[in-house]
Amino acid sequence: MIKDNQKKFNGFHVVLDGLVIILSYVIAWLLLLLGNWLFSPYKQVLPPQYYFAALLLILPTYLLLYGIFQLYAPKRVQERRYEFTNILKANVLGLLLFTLSLFLVKKKPVFQ
Repeated sequence: MIKDNQKKFNGFHVVLDGLVIILSYVIAWLLLLLGNWLFSPYKQVLPPQYYFAALLLILPTYLLLYGIFQLYAPKRVQERRYEFTNILKANVLGLLLFTLSLFLVKKKPVFQ
């Protein structure tokens, strides 16, 4: 009974993490798009399909990293400090992987 509930709770955790990643990505895109008061009004923004195509790679990568760093393990097993370091490691590694992939692709600029 407890194991079944734990599995359901872990599945809910994964779905909730996915929704938070998507929501934060959309908010960041809206801030970029509507943030003329923050940046130069002459900025050039890529079309939305470029940004959201990247989300198709970012979402599974982060969920996989969270699984690898055991962030979906029962909380009664982990200490808070250990869990915090795993969150930090997973997010830093995800950022480094995404930055590395952008560096390695090196496509020609869209604006010319």
